[in-house]
Amino acid sequence: MAKAERRGLARGRKKQTRAKRKRHLIVSNGKVTETEYFNHLISEMDVRGSVRYRHIDGDPLKVAKQLSRELDSDKRLLKQAKSKH
Repeated sequence: MAKAERRGLARGRKKQTRAKRKRHLIVSNGKVTETEYFNHLISEMDVRGSVRYRHIDGDPLKVAKQLSRELDSDKRLLKQAKSKH
């Protein structure tokens, strides 16, 4: 007998899922001051979920375009992973 069947999953019970954690991403083109400032805020504030600071070099438009490309790529990878299951 498979482990899942012993736990009752094969008998129509729904698989328990965790609630998704909130994710926050702070992005700027400031390398020194902003990095120190945001990392300090992240460590001092009691924020629920995941908070990360990321530096992207360049002018504000380049930062926005780079971030947009990365978010689109993440969405595609997530869809591919879901379709495999």
